[in-house]
Amino acid sequence: MNSGSIYVELLAAALSQRERSEDPPSIGEASLQLVRKRRRINWDDRPASGGDRVTLALVDEVAYDMALVQCARCLGIDCDPGRFERPLEERRRLEGELASRGIPLA
Repeated sequence: MNSGSIYVELLAAALSQRERSEDPPSIGEASLQLVRKRRRINWDDRPASGGDRVTLALVDEVAYDMALVQCARCLGIDCDPGRFERPLEERRRLEGELASRGIPLA
């Protein structure tokens, strides 16, 4: 199993747990969460080394991708955690889809 599939499994499990414990958000709530998560992430401003860096990066990225998937689903955009085998590509695709529907993230 490669690291991409581990990320997919982690994201899928987190989304599944959230879906079992919460009602689906409205598009307004989902958009707000997405923007908040994106603001928290500074892709280039992480500690230079250490285990905390890796842990923080993973937590931030999973939280952002969960918000991205939830927002996309609210708008009926086809998305599945399995498509996050290459997370950067799937993020770009979903962010582009959201931007085309009036939710710019850049």
